[in-house]
Amino acid sequence: MAKVGKPSAPDGTTTLIFGIVFTVVGGALLIERLTGAPVWDYLWRLWPVLLIVMGVKILLDHYSQARRLRHHSQKTPRGPQ
Repeated sequence: MAKVGKPSAPDGTTTLIFGIVFTVVGGALLIERLTGAPVWDYLWRLWPVLLIVMGVKILLDHYSQARRLRHHSQKTPRGPQ
């Protein structure tokens, strides 16, 4: 069965972002469980940072793909003129 949709970034940034998110959430759960500190209050105040990080990732993916396509089209030999 063929994959549908945009392929993931070849450099693994999607995997890296999910790894960071899971690590932060897991660490917050552990700290809250061990110390009783209100970690979720702090994380809830910082949730816009997640949107910013995702936006920067989208922009970087877009510009790196555009640069790759531009670089590839310059290397492609053209037919006789």
